[in-house]
Amino acid sequence: MLKKLTSLFMALCLVTLLATACGSSDTGDASDTTEDGAQKLRVAFVIPGSISDGAFGTLSYAGVQAVQEEPYIEEAVYVEGIDAATDASKAIRDYVAAGYDVVWAQSGLHSASVMEIAPEFPENVFVTLAATPEDQTFDNVWFAANECESAYYAAGALAAQTTQSKVIGVVGGRENPLYVACATAYAEGAHSVDPDVEVLTVFTGDFNDPIKAKEAAASQIQSGADVIVHFQDLGMTGVIAAAEEALAAGNQVWVIGKGVDQYDQAPDVTLTSVIFDYGAAMKNVLTEIANGVKSGEMPLSMANGAVYLADFRDRVPEEVETQIAELTEQLIAGEITYTTQYDVE
Repeated sequence: MLKKLTSLFMALCLVTLLATACGSSDTGDASDTTEDGAQKLRVAFVIPGSISDGAFGTLSYAGVQAVQEEPYIEEAVYVEGIDAATDASKAIRDYVAAGYDVVWAQSGLHSASVMEIAPEFPENVFVTLAATPEDQTFDNVWFAANECESAYYAAGALAAQTTQSKVIGVVGGRENPLYVACATAYAEGAHSVDPDVEVLTVFTGDFNDPIKAKEAAASQIQSGADVIVHFQDLGMTGVIAAAEEALAAGNQVWVIGKGVDQYDQAPDVTLTSVIFDYGAAMKNVLTEIANGVKSGEMPLSMANGAVYLADFRDRVPEEVETQIAELTEQLIAGEITYTTQYDVE
């Protein structure tokens, strides 16, 4: 059953409703296992932003919905709008106190809170969207870093085969190692097709500011960019608006979306989108936990099907689509070198 806990107070109040806490994943009670012997889990998700933002929050909520019908999920709950580290810490602790076996902190911004709290509760399992630390010693933490750089390499190759001006753009949000690497991989993918393609890159400093994003995209369009990839959440509406205004003026500018397939939001300007399938990632990790593996790493990547390019909808020639499909297979096989977040200081 999927429940929305609209406040942390409600999460804490659950403690009084539980006859026993189920922090342990090793009860040995047959009623607490599936027919295949997997442990049934009560899972709580701590989500930043709004689940109706059409971006990261919506993606996260879709992931929660995707896992709720798994046979090893006894209960799945979530709380949204948890951005500050102090709020994340409180939410995580409240869910542990309420008896949830697994607490999934759906943001890299929550990772410090997870790593601080996890040693205090060895019977519980925690998940954070962060790269595994080099000195990792946690026995009850899963690290599920977003490793989407390869998808942006493919997106860059697609952009280079689509551009008419030989100028393409990147409109980022916050400048962190992941998205710096994605921007670099995008340029590397483009230059693997055409070394003469110019790549314009701007980080606005905010994932959720449509005005800044639109200004950045409009500036790139004025400089000749006709394919723009973005690393935005709510800010995506600004990038789309700039492309739609260019189209209205007779200039076709394509947008490569992030997270969800943005075709329905902007069918006239969306070339494709880099999809982050959190449902697949959540199922992958929670399946391992249900089978007794309490720590590890499982990045969101093209290799495990959690990151991929959305359908091109016949907007590129068939031979280009075939080339990108072949390139994707090479990327999954590890046959192509590109910049990753682990290369960025």
